[in-house]
Amino acid sequence: MPFMKVFALFPLLLLLGASCNLYKEVEMVEMIDMKVTEWSGENVRAEVYLQLKNPNWYKVRLTRSHVQLYLDGKEIGVVELSEALDIPPRSVTTHTMQLHADYEDIENVIGNMLNLLFKQKYVLEGKGYVRGRAFFIARKVPVAFREDLTREDIGVGK
Repeated sequence: MPFMKVFALFPLLLLLGASCNLYKEVEMVEMIDMKVTEWSGENVRAEVYLQLKNPNWYKVRLTRSHVQLYLDGKEIGVVELSEALDIPPRSVTTHTMQLHADYEDIENVIGNMLNLLFKQKYVLEGKGYVRGRAFFIARKVPVAFREDLTREDIGVGK
């Protein structure tokens, strides 16, 4: 009988011992493209195409995001999920996220267009969070990145 108890506890002990390695963060591989879908007097909306990598052996569902974007320190908008995204296990897939920006924020960036035209490099920053779920466990993961871009990367000049 004691053997049966140890045998029954073995999977639990194995799971607890490996729990540190059960979840690996979903990674943003690269931003593929961005397409403006609305440009009105009040706001700007765009679709951002991101390549995401799920290194886990199970599907991860992203349920919410709120990432504030900055170009050379100027606020340009918020990237949010319009609907939940399912990222297949052990995959690198492209997904669409929505960028919402106030016209004033975009105007601040455009107002500095002369500066943008003559610069060779730019800094794109993002700060916020992504909320996701796998099985019955939900996590809110902070997001912070800083990426150096060239004029060609943002389509300012060739």
